[in-house]
Amino acid sequence: MRESAYEQLRRKLIVGEDELVEHLDSLLDRIRKYCVVDEKGRVHVRRRDLARGKQVGVCLTARLLASKVEPKFSQVLSATELSSLLGIKKQEIVARAKELVDAGFAEREGKGKYKANFARVGDFLEDLEKLGGN
Repeated sequence: MRESAYEQLRRKLIVGEDELVEHLDSLLDRIRKYCVVDEKGRVHVRRRDLARGKQVGVCLTARLLASKVEPKFSQVLSATELSSLLGIKKQEIVARAKELVDAGFAEREGKGKYKANFARVGDFLEDLEKLGGN
């Protein structure tokens, strides 16, 4: 049976679970160069030589991706949590997170709470890789 024009258009945007898993697998391989997430959801950044804004982005990316494979993890991190994970003062976390929000990489989820924008994760990782983090 021949696929309708509508169905062909639909497949350009709507992907099957296999395609999503493949895409997610690739993103997980890429973020793992920079950090890991433990069983409690804590992000452990491996690359402390990255600019602080990039470190915040790494944490947000890791938790977003972790939430996709382990639903008990929230993709939202507070400035307080980020400060604790990274050892960076909360005020600086807020400033760096604002920069990520302004750039469209992150989204605010209430006062002092942030999450990565899934649509921009690939771009963020590409930027990191250009810095020589392969």
